[in-house]
Amino acid sequence: MSGKGRPIAALWAAVCFVSLAAMLFPKSATAGQYVTVDPKNKVRLYYEESGSGDPVVFVPGWTMTSRFFTHQVEYFKGSRTTRFIVLDPRASGRSTKTMEGANYIQHARDLKAVIDKLGLKHVVLGGWSWGMDTVYAYLTLYGADNVRAVVNVDQTPFPLASGQGAWTDGDVASVKPFFDDFAKDRVATTRGFIPTMFSKTLSPQELQWMQSEVMMTPSVVAGLLYYDGWMFDSTETVKKLKVPQLYFISEGKTGGAKTFIARYSPDAELVSMGQHAMFYDHADVFNARLAGFLAKHP
Repeated sequence: MSGKGRPIAALWAAVCFVSLAAMLFPKSATAGQYVTVDPKNKVRLYYEESGSGDPVVFVPGWTMTSRFFTHQVEYFKGSRTTRFIVLDPRASGRSTKTMEGANYIQHARDLKAVIDKLGLKHVVLGGWSWGMDTVYAYLTLYGADNVRAVVNVDQTPFPLASGQGAWTDGDVASVKPFFDDFAKDRVATTRGFIPTMFSKTLSPQELQWMQSEVMMTPSVVAGLLYYDGWMFDSTETVKKLKVPQLYFISEGKTGGAKTFIARYSPDAELVSMGQHAMFYDHADVFNARLAGFLAKHP
């Protein structure tokens, strides 16, 4: 290839790469930023934010990332009352990859560091799936003095709860086969798992970028978090929680959730809709209900 041809070829390759990235990844309202949460181990968390006003901080679920909340980041883009922030947890997404602290207690400490470093006051804490383990661990460690409300997106405080009508995610008999499949072939297992979180059929492009995001978490870390998530029990923390609460519960889990909420959080709001990732494929309804809740609890 001639000297003139090489720059042209390089430019064309760059254009193709950018075009492919645009197709695979959802648009964000703002470019992401980083905050150092663990100077000793040089751990930085990636986060995206939009809007201004009172802070709302969301934590994604197991191996998930901020990119799954692209519809919420976009929705609050022009808000003057809500500053929406969503994190990539430690070792997930674009955050620092580290084997240290692969548990939800450490994730809670990281969340506290984010809140302190960004100077956030009167915070609404939200968690999707095992991201709620991080939120509940935060409340257990630090209390709710700086928390104005809590938003639970489809997560029982105790995944292995037992008893008739219990709000549970499964039992040991269902946990082990998934982990065995995960250990044998993580790519195939996650590719099969991701679509089960949605009520709408994902496009091939959506499935591709979602799997790419999930695979950013090192397998060892993912395995440790998988164990910790199933073992977590935040029931006592929820019993003591006095701030306003909003529960988004997938339709298949509403029965157990209603019983639990009526017993321990009788003043909480409950929205039953869609599947596990209802905030993505029912974004309009989810965002409207979230915005309404925030407006009622300034």
